[in-house]
Amino acid sequence: MQESWLRALTAMRARDVGNGRNYLFRTARNLLIDHHRQERSRSTWMVSGELPEDVACDSPGVEREVIARQELDRIMALVVELPPKCQAVFVMRRFDGLEPRDIATRLNIRRGTVEKHLRLALGHLLAGLQRS
Repeated sequence: MQESWLRALTAMRARDVGNGRNYLFRTARNLLIDHHRQERSRSTWMVSGELPEDVACDSPGVEREVIARQELDRIMALVVELPPKCQAVFVMRRFDGLEPRDIATRLNIRRGTVEKHLRLALGHLLAGLQRS
């Protein structure tokens, strides 16, 4: 749900998406489809059957999951603090995986400006993580 909100909010700040509610639902639907595709591909490679009792479980413990979630929440709070254009560039690069030239084209800015926004965003995140 948070991923849907983040992507939709970033897109709405970067460009006019028309109906924001529909855009949010479409974003959530696409993320769900991607999740199911990943799960299906993982299950293809998984060996069915039970593990022997002497094999350690390789899934992270509850404590590690809580810590990872807290770290992600800290990072997301820092991302939200960024100026809108800087935030949009960062999300497109780090979360959507777009190349700087594609971001520049989408936002109608120079590639150097994209790189400047990325440096500012990373500096802000680094400073914020070092503070806490």
